Amino acid sequence: MEEIPKRVQDHLNGIARKLPLGDGRLAQILELPENNLRGFKKYRTAPAIPKLEVDLLAMLHRWVAGDELEALGTTFLSEVTNADYRAEALSEFTSTVFEHHLPWALGSLVAWINEELQARGAELRVPLSIASHIHFGAATPTALKLMTGGVRSRRLAHAASAVFGPVVENLRADLQAMDLPGWRDQLGAYPSELRDLLTFVRREPQVIADVLNGGTADVELTHVLVDRSGPARLELDQDPGEPRPLRVLVDAEVVGDIPLGLYDEVRQLLDLGFDLEFSFDHEQARLSVALAPTV
Repeated sequence: MEEIPKRVQDHLNGIARKLPLGDGRLAQILELPENNLRGFKKYRTAPAIPKLEVDLLAMLHRWVAGDELEALGTTFLSEVTNADYRAEALSEFTSTVFEHHLPWALGSLVAWINEELQARGAELRVPLSIASHIHFGAATPTALKLMTGGVRSRRLAHAASAVFGPVVENLRADLQAMDLPGWRDQLGAYPSELRDLLTFVRREPQVIADVLNGGTADVELTHVLVDRSGPARLELDQDPGEPRPLRVLVDAEVVGDIPLGLYDEVRQLLDLGFDLEFSFDHEQARLSVALAPTV
């Protein structure tokens, strides 16, 4: 992957608004040994090679644009005639590749590209949020804010983006003003989606959104054990049960735990693969989280 950033200088126009995965770069990322899904078979018992010819970059764009899995299957996997197998294969692929492998790889790739652009004196930068847009399948900052805030439906997130706009200064206030009848009528929200919206409007700004927007998120720890401050790291407890406690360590010593109310969100942030900086203040029992500065 190290040679990829050096090949983007000829593609500067609009690169900050496009996924840096054209010209064969997506195929290169899928070939990394960490990824074990690189395409689709025509039927369940078909040989692993050759794969079906599928435009994976176009599929990725439609995933980020909010297309549901059924629509993706109809558009890109028409050769897979067994509907059950098509749905199963597509679900596994989007979960493994779009939600996990690509965001993880892009965390490093985008940092390398931006370092190369900076070294060459270019003013443009590839947004760090690209990885999270892919992970959540969210095309706009509005949709991404909803999904990082606990809304699980990609359909609903994109419907809200179409109604309120791609970028909204105070999305929670706008949703509160619309209220439940508007959520049903204007957003077409189902009962489960209404519950997610209720949760969203009642919550304060979230860890993922704060960090990806370039800010610092503060997390008050539980079970604080040690009066020690300084740079920290996170580590899953060795407990075999799930969810495994997420420990915070300073100088290799456990100082506290991530609270259960923020556990899933902090785990999601770690899974995105960005370089993060953690700092613990024992007097406030607070962990600060931010993107690590690029050199």
